[in-house]
Amino acid sequence: MEKKLRMMKKGAGTLCQVFKVLTIVAAVFLLWMLAAWIFGLFCPPGQIQAQTTASGGWAVSAGPFTVLIRQGYLSPGTDLATAAKAAYLIEGGMGLVGGACQWVVLWFSFLLFDRAKENPFTEKSGRYLRRIGVLLCLGKILYEVGKTILFGVFAGGIWSFFPDGLPVNAVLSWLVLWAVSEIFDYGCLLQQEHDETL
Repeated sequence: MEKKLRMMKKGAGTLCQVFKVLTIVAAVFLLWMLAAWIFGLFCPPGQIQAQTTASGGWAVSAGPFTVLIRQGYLSPGTDLATAAKAAYLIEGGMGLVGGACQWVVLWFSFLLFDRAKENPFTEKSGRYLRRIGVLLCLGKILYEVGKTILFGVFAGGIWSFFPDGLPVNAVLSWLVLWAVSEIFDYGCLLQQEHDETL
């Protein structure tokens, strides 16, 4: 039993380090995305280039930065320059929102496994799991709904509602993590009962 417990704690420590590295990498990537968005914000519309890709989407470039827009989101009219700038800012901005949610998920995962090194069955572990589930779901839904609405209003119209499909997987992952958090809460109660009995 002791050997298994040591192995589990070692595994939790390894996962903690992995999530720590991923959190740092994601923070650097978010800063890069923020720099790209700010550059596009101050870039004149005439200097932002938009070209169609082989897959039917768009590649919109502002200086050294490029965002890829999947097929179905952008359907520009005659004023391609204005639509290209709006599309660049929308894609970059919604990417920042989604990326920020993913960064917080990584941070909570790091905290979860850091706590699991000592004892996984705590009230905080259940809360972390619920927050991770909510952020996974919210990040995907905000990203999809935000892009669908903003492209329709500011960047030449949408010709396909939810071009990436409905975010069903995000909702399912939230429900699964909610169920697992309930198991953790139950384990926490059992452990408290065991400690009180002793």
